[in-house]
Amino acid sequence: TSGSIIINCGAVTTDGDGSDGVLADSDTGTVTVTTTSVTTSGLDSDGVMIDTHGAVTANVGNVTTSGDDSTGLM
Repeated sequence: TSGSIIINCGAVTTDGDGSDGVLADSDTGTVTVTTTSVTTSGLDSDGVMIDTHGAVTANVGNVTTSGDDSTGLM
């Protein structure tokens, strides 16, 4: 998408390979992510993944990942 993205959520938990907790992708818009905590388990399961050419604001609590190739905040 090319618009702005706003994500407000509480606790996010995922389980399984390739299961990112929060994913926001915008070509040019601003991205704001607010969450209390993110927990992922599984191969390549990133906690918070934001991809944009615009401004980013990330207000996240604890981010915990367990699994190979799993980044907390990307």
